[in-house]
Amino acid sequence: SIGVRGTLAMPGFPLFRSEPPMADQISGCTLPIHDYDPARTPLWTGLLAMDLLRTPGAMRSSFPINPLIAIGADVPKMFETEWDEALPTACGRGSAWDYAVARGAKVLMLGVDVAHSLTLNHQAEDGYLDSWPIAGWYREREYRVRIDGEWSERRVRERDPRWALHYGEHALTANMIENGDLQQAMLGDLSVSLVDARAHIAFLNARKAAAFPYFGISRRHWK
Repeated sequence: SIGVRGTLAMPGFPLFRSEPPMADQISGCTLPIHDYDPARTPLWTGLLAMDLLRTPGAMRSSFPINPLIAIGADVPKMFETEWDEALPTACGRGSAWDYAVARGAKVLMLGVDVAHSLTLNHQAEDGYLDSWPIAGWYREREYRVRIDGEWSERRVRERDPRWALHYGEHALTANMIENGDLQQAMLGDLSVSLVDARAHIAFLNARKAAAFPYFGISRRHWK
């Protein structure tokens, strides 16, 4: 039980079947405008998230990139400001991810590769746009989103996919373990990992000047 004051959130990332392969996106293909309905758009983030979405009282973010599903005391407050910015980002100011960090969320991961799956990392980029050292980090994109029963076109910012080629997953995991930022255990064959959201963002912000955990970015892209 999450109790009277607790909140449980899970990634409810949408499945857009017409999304071009990442290699094509990096090459500069035309991007489709997807329709995103928080109540109906399928998700690819697992059975637990699907069950949570079906649970009475649960709410899914109306932001079409990396949305969270949540139930508990912080719903709907954690979703109220995600469209307040002129060009919002998935994990930036006003987002549900930003709200979770501010509230001191704990991130529990079951049976997944931590660095590969830790969407929380992007809050250190999205939440501090002025201090992120790489220029051209984002591209703009349009979605059609259903909010309170009404469809509208929304323009957002998302990380340009070319930067994913520079993401150092193994270096990030090693540094998190060395820093004590990551707690891990095995329950039989199941890996269990725990990250404190505030501590992790502070850990990344302390290394931001080097664009950690991204490596090998040409100096011409630095601000």
